[in-house]
Amino acid sequence: MEEGGGAPVEDPLDAFSAKLEAFRVFAANDQTRADEIFESLGGKGRVERDMVQQLGWTRPLHKPDQFERAHRTVMKSVEVLYRNGHRRAAFGGWGPLKPASDYLIQLVTRFIVRNQVQAIVDAVQQLYLRRWTSSPHQSTESEMLRRAARQIEEVAPGYKGRSLGLPTFLLGGAFVSSVTGVLGSLVESGASNRPLLAVLGVLLYAFLVFAGWCVVRGAAVARRRIRLSLEQPVAALWGVVGAAGDPPKDQSATLAMGALVVMGLTAVVLPFAIVLLFVVG
Repeated sequence: MEEGGGAPVEDPLDAFSAKLEAFRVFAANDQTRADEIFESLGGKGRVERDMVQQLGWTRPLHKPDQFERAHRTVMKSVEVLYRNGHRRAAFGGWGPLKPASDYLIQLVTRFIVRNQVQAIVDAVQQLYLRRWTSSPHQSTESEMLRRAARQIEEVAPGYKGRSLGLPTFLLGGAFVSSVTGVLGSLVESGASNRPLLAVLGVLLYAFLVFAGWCVVRGAAVARRRIRLSLEQPVAALWGVVGAAGDPPKDQSATLAMGALVVMGLTAVVLPFAIVLLFVVG
């Protein structure tokens, strides 16, 4: 491009693309030169470096010949996990509380599995749509991405819905208000009756430990089933698409860690509070 008959003026998009390509090439064999280009683009840290690497990825699909197979495998894995991932896993122990523990474990498993299925379906659909918009018009990759995104659009509503799967009446305001009222009455009665308050504290301690154990076991079951059915196919799809960052992670580790923290605090705080109640009172 020339301006006013003078020297050619480089197109800004060409200059930007050239820097990205140069960074990609030098990053493999000349880190010093790659760093210079990186700084000229305004980058400073690890996140910006990842962004430059992804910007320099000009191909819509890294492995277009493997895309349709990877897509089919992920969608089949999603179907199988959605249908089976929440099924009850039997555990021993807890005596008469076993039915309750099995139910709570299944509830936690369902919550994690269903949320992960929804997150993966949404992430895959958005990945296809975004990569489609940057594909050359009427290219083979563009058509494959458009068709795959359309398929997910058709099935995505079937993977939505309540993740917990609790009966409807338990989610209603009337039930919650009733439970809150009963608990408030018990605490009010216990305020002037230290033995009753101690009993309530012991019951709360037992409930929190029991619930925490169920959350940890449910998270472990969900993690195992997600890893078995979905984790590897999704990782393979992300590799086939290329330069797409990381797929969504499930919530099993977060919930398990939260449950362990609550159990740990319960083991320290409640016994101390009960002892303090009788010593001070």
